[in-house]
Amino acid sequence: MSARPVATSVDDLVAGASSRIPMAVDDSKSGARFERVVIDGERFVLKHVDHRDDWIMRQTGDVGCIPVRVWESGVLDLLPECIDHATVGAAREAGHGAVLMRDVGRWLVPAGDGRIDEEQHLRFLDHLATLHAACWGWHDDVGLIPVSNRYSFFGPAALDCEAALGFPQPVPRIATEGWQRLEDASPDLADALRPLRRAPWDLFDAMAETPTTLLHGDTKFTNLGTLPDSRTVCVDWSLTGAGPPLTEVVHSLALNRARLPAGYDKDATVDAYRVALERHGVDTGAWFERQLSLCLLGAMLQLAWEKAFDETGVELAWWRDHTLDTARELTRR
Repeated sequence: MSARPVATSVDDLVAGASSRIPMAVDDSKSGARFERVVIDGERFVLKHVDHRDDWIMRQTGDVGCIPVRVWESGVLDLLPECIDHATVGAAREAGHGAVLMRDVGRWLVPAGDGRIDEEQHLRFLDHLATLHAACWGWHDDVGLIPVSNRYSFFGPAALDCEAALGFPQPVPRIATEGWQRLEDASPDLADALRPLRRAPWDLFDAMAETPTTLLHGDTKFTNLGTLPDSRTVCVDWSLTGAGPPLTEVVHSLALNRARLPAGYDKDATVDAYRVALERHGVDTGAWFERQLSLCLLGAMLQLAWEKAFDETGVELAWWRDHTLDTARELTRR
């Protein structure tokens, strides 16, 4: 890895721009501000990195402007050829900053509930496995998102902070309601998660006994796309850090469930990723199932509130059946 230069102001980062226009991002829920920028006739997207706007930064304890740090640390040099990060520069000033990206919007998976096709789904899984295998055993020494912060996302303390601010963005308020709904929707899951939500340290210790790699951190489909040369473009490196590789796959299962191609349910998706990881030289025999169970539980510490809004109960039941025993095991320690 080699350090990359960072502009000393956002204005310097986009110096020479002939156009700067505020931009709405259909699938962005963080509150972050975006602009469309034209420099020398080329189109870019400018994302402002500022905890005053971005509740995800506040909830994950991001005081170092993670996407800026990802750029300046040279971590992006670790990515394999099949991954395009789209970032071309960053700026840092007075506790906030910005990242400048090529405008790759036309190649990204569009917002909505439409299913992606099987070929693209398997390509995403293969390229994710390529990234994880290339960075196998990577440990963060540059100050990105640690596992503890990642899985405390939507925790009681984080939501209490948003409540104290008056819920300036709607998602934390909805999450607070969702946790309350979970008490009735699945009392046994709510009971099992409650102690871990307040003291998740046994989960983190158990995860630390399994392999780690470099994580993109937010593998919802709208952050991913396919370029004309078949490489995968990944935008929004705001939750990047070291962690269990199955974090990425499970995160995708939780957020992309309605968009998985026909014939690729959650179990089939996990199996396809495992095959890809083995194909790229990683032996999964000794640790895979244990890490999967831990990451599924971690996802419920983050997102069980969202599953409580499932009117059919089918989605919530799947996650309950796959996490309840692990949660009870850890709380008995």
